[in-house]
Amino acid sequence: MRISARGLHYRELNEKIHRAIEAGEKEVFLDQINGQRYIGDGIQKSDVRITIQGTPGNDLAAFMDGPSLTIHGNAQDGVGNTMNGGKIVIHGSAGDIAGYAMRGGKI
Repeated sequence: MRISARGLHYRELNEKIHRAIEAGEKEVFLDQINGQRYIGDGIQKSDVRITIQGTPGNDLAAFMDGPSLTIHGNAQDGVGNTMNGGKIVIHGSAGDIAGYAMRGGKI
């Protein structure tokens, strides 16, 4: 499933992501990401892949447990904050405190 984040508030974007996954989507492609926060937070399904085009905001994948995220761009502060499991690949740079309090998974 493809979701355009253009003009979306982070809450609206994250609701769309969670609804798609709850409906059974295994792959979610996000484009036009521009600072939206909390993408991937709290997702606990290991068979989900999220691909991001752009620059996600703070606390990307916080409390995540299982999914795989690939970012084509830079990421802001707090990537993987308190993450329990999963994988994050950033094709760019990450801001401060990447992996802070991380309990499992890989960045």
